[in-house]
Amino acid sequence: MADNDLKRISPDQSQNWIHDWQSYVNRSPMRIILSLVLVGWLCGCTHERFTLGSGDAGSFILARAVAYGGTPLSSKDLPAVSDAWRYSEDSQGVVIRMPRDRYAALEQFLQQAFGPPRFGPVDTTDGAKLGGYRLTSRGGAIQFTYDANDTQVIVLRPQEWKATP
Repeated sequence: MADNDLKRISPDQSQNWIHDWQSYVNRSPMRIILSLVLVGWLCGCTHERFTLGSGDAGSFILARAVAYGGTPLSSKDLPAVSDAWRYSEDSQGVVIRMPRDRYAALEQFLQQAFGPPRFGPVDTTDGAKLGGYRLTSRGGAIQFTYDANDTQVIVLRPQEWKATP
C-alpha cells in the first residue's frame, strides 16, 4: 500500500468527529444508556466494597452483635482476634473478613463472649468450617466460617417481617 493511499486525519477533522459524536449522544437515547453504563461502572456493586478495620476485629464484632440485640455472656478479658481485617455493612448486617489463619482465635473469642454456638462448627463439603449463634429470640445471628482464603464473620440484624395484605 502506497503512502498516498493512507488517509491522514487532520486535527480539524478529528475535532469535527468528536463534535459529531457528542451531538449524536446528546440528542439520542444513547445519552441515557451511556450515562447509566458510566454510573454503573463507577459505582460497582456496593456489597463488594470493604472498608479497612482498625483495632481488634473482636471488639467490632462484639459491638455490632450488641447493637443488633445480642447479649454476650462476657465482654471482659476476651482474647484478641485480628488487627488485620475489613468489613462491609448494609441494612441487613455486617460482613467481617480477616486472614484465614485467624479462625481459631475467632472461634475462641466467640465461645468466650457468647458461649457454645447454636450450631457447629461443622466441616463443610468444600473443606471449610461453619458455625452460628442466634442473637435474640426475635432473630439476628452470627455466622462464622473459613475457606481457603479468609476467615469470615457475618453479623445479621434481626429482620422485621411485614405481613402482606
